Amino acid sequence: MKWAFLLIDLIIPLICVIFGLGAKKIAAGKINLWVGYRSARSIASREAWEFANRAAGRILFWEGISGLILSLLFGVLAMLYCPLEVQGTVSTFLTLAQAFSLTVAIPVVETKLKKQFD
Repeated sequence: MKWAFLLIDLIIPLICVIFGLGAKKIAAGKINLWVGYRSARSIASREAWEFANRAAGRILFWEGISGLILSLLFGVLAMLYCPLEVQGTVSTFLTLAQAFSLTVAIPVVETKLKKQFD
């Protein structure tokens, strides 16, 4: 059970790293409404699509790396030195912080798109 909290805390950062690395392939693909960074600005042109997906990919990648580091640091420390209830609290806090950090990409990419293409 001790390892379960740590594994849960690593899911979001790992997904961010994977999607961040895959953003180059998505950017090279067709503009679509299913996969990639999709907003009114990003689907307006091929250049905007590539720009937005590369920018979002870089942000997600580095959010994932920082999330992995923080999750490993705090997760392992909690697992080694804290009772199970505190581990659950640490895990919940880490998961909420990771979920919140995902929302950072949207205004950053939209601001870059507006600056670059408007």
